[in-house]
Amino acid sequence: PIAQTYLRVKSLGLSVGMIREIAFALLLLLSLSVDATAISLNRAGITALSDGLVKVTLGLESGRTTGPCPSAGSWRWGSEQVCPEQRISSLEVRYQRQAVFIPYSAFADLGNPSSVAIERGSSGGTYSIKIVGGEAATSYVVVLKFKGGLLLEKVVRHGEFPASAWEKTLYKFNVMQ
Repeated sequence: PIAQTYLRVKSLGLSVGMIREIAFALLLLLSLSVDATAISLNRAGITALSDGLVKVTLGLESGRTTGPCPSAGSWRWGSEQVCPEQRISSLEVRYQRQAVFIPYSAFADLGNPSSVAIERGSSGGTYSIKIVGGEAATSYVVVLKFKGGLLLEKVVRHGEFPASAWEKTLYKFNVMQ
């Protein structure tokens, strides 16, 4: 079957190098969508994970700019006075296949993320998305807490001083049901 597929693709007039690039891209895409509750983030692109009830899709992109970083002083988590090497460009959450509203501010200041995980809560319908990022003095752990299809809070704690350096954001949405 592989030889037949190769001959079909070759008949399209693509070079061997182009075929290899397409194959590599397909393998990369297949490796980024995982049915798991935790995954490491080590390159730009789209990463998806699911535990069956909750699905998280996270986009990463390069945070570096060619010139001076205009927002260097605004990074609090994962970078210090410079633009991070990577930043979260999108975060989508689905609960029971329904989209959950996530404001951009819930992830916009998280630089250099290294892992993301889904953690189920002890009471029905509660769950958290945990993102770890940065290194040493810029390290952080953020926990986004949900109940069903609603984001309730974001808690970011410094990796080295979690009890004394943290921020908490509460979300109260008027949802018409």
